[in-house]
Amino acid sequence: MLNFITKQEYSGNNADILFAASEEFESPYFLTYRQAISIGKVVKKGEHGYRLCRVVFVEDLKKKKKVAKPKYFTVFNIEQTEELKKEAA
Repeated sequence: MLNFITKQEYSGNNADILFAASEEFESPYFLTYRQAISIGKVVKKGEHGYRLCRVVFVEDLKKKKKVAKPKYFTVFNIEQTEELKKEAA
C-alpha cells in the first residue's frame, strides 16, 4: 500500500489496516483528503476513510525534551475520489 503523492509505503499497523482494506479496491494507492484536493480531486460523497496513526516528536516545554505523541489522520483509496467539479461562471 502506497501513498499516491509521496509514493512511500505505509508500514506497521498502518500497512495492516490498509492491506485489509485493499480487498475492496484494485488500486494500492491511498491519500489524505487534503492531498486529494491538492491534485484536483475530491472524496466521493458517502465514502469512509481509514484512520491511521504515526508518531511525531514534539517539544515538551515543562520537561524541556522531546516527547512522542500519536498523530491520527484519515486516508482514502484513490478509487474513492473523483475529479473536482468546476463551478460554471
